[in-house]
Parts: sequence; C-alpha cells; structure tokens
Amino acid sequence: MEIPGEIRIFCAGSIVHTSPARLPCPMNPTAYFLKPCRAVFSSTNIQFSIAGLLTGLALLFTGCAGLTGPNGLGQFVLVVCKLAPDQKVAAQNRANQYFSQVASGKSARPLHRYVAVQTLDPNPKQRMKYLQTKATVQKKAESSGKSLGPEWAEPSQLHCIVVFDAVTHDSVGTDCYVVSSLPRLGEVSTYDTFPAEFVANSKEVVQ
Repeated sequence: MEIPGEIRIFCAGSIVHTSPARLPCPMNPTAYFLKPCRAVFSSTNIQFSIAGLLTGLALLFTGCAGLTGPNGLGQFVLVVCKLAPDQKVAAQNRANQYFSQVASGKSARPLHRYVAVQTLDPNPKQRMKYLQTKATVQKKAESSGKSLGPEWAEPSQLHCIVVFDAVTHDSVGTDCYVVSSLPRLGEVSTYDTFPAEFVANSKEVVQ
C-alpha cells in the first residue's frame, strides 16, 4: 500500500524544502517535536522530527518487511515454525532471566522494543518442515543454475529463536525462528518483520 502526500521541511517557521513522498507500507508513527526544524507530512498532518523521519526510513528497509536473508524471513532465519509448549516455557524462562538482570542493573537495558532469545532446538516436526523448505529452495536454486547456500545446514545443526516484547515481557506471537547459526549477543537482526536484539543463548545472557 502507498500513501501519497508531500514532506515539508520547516526551519525557524519557514518552509525550506518541499518534496513528494510515498510511503510503501503502513506506518504507525509517533509525533515528534524538534525545534527549530521539523518535517510535516501534509496529507495526514503528522509531524516528524528530522531524526524521527530518518529512523522511519531506516525501518522501511530493515523492519517493515522481512525481505532479507536466505528465505526472505530475516538475516539468519531459514524457516518459521509454530512454537512447541516446551520451547515456549524454555524461552520464557530465559527471557525472564534477562529481564531480571536488566531490572537489577546486571544487564544493560535493550535499545530496541524487541529482544530475541534462544530456546530448545527444533523438534522432529519442525525439522521436517525445514527439510521440505530446504528441498523447495534447492530446486529453485538449481533451476537458476545456482547452488544452495551454506546456511542450509543439516537438521542436527539447527537452533530456534523466540522474539519477546521488552515492554510487556511476553513473546511476540507463537512462532520460533529456525536458524543454522546464532547471532552474537547484542546483535540486532530481523525476525520476519521484527528487528530484535539477541540477548540470551543457551549458555549466557548479554551484559
């Protein structure tokens, strides 16, 4: 969906720049106020600070749609599976450990709204879905004269990641994101449409 309109840049009460703007996906921006300069998106009468505008544009490329990575689901994500009950419990325990350390000052507060933690590795049903997806991707690659990327590892090398809301401390949705390599602690990656900081693996929590 595109929202037509224009962006006007104001400095000291005068318009210094006007340009057409088309937003390629729905947004839910918060109004920012920055003096002496501000930008106004005229069709919706929403005011953005210059910093807020740049942040929004960055999110359009990194967080608005999960079009990155080997399967278009994020930098590390190979396939998305429904979260099993034992994986949900393990992920919540690990997230609670991280949030407790943040509350006690042992870990720094996250810089993003979402955080990600490692949970139990894929179960047999999830591995089967992975193998089916891998076969489809391999067939498509071969039809284009390409080979399958090294990230499509053997099922025994797979891990699962769950995304949490840093405000509510609840998991975001009911999915686990299957990866063949874990991000570094503190690394921000996209999981489907959620840019999240990886804060806990099976051995340690980010400090």
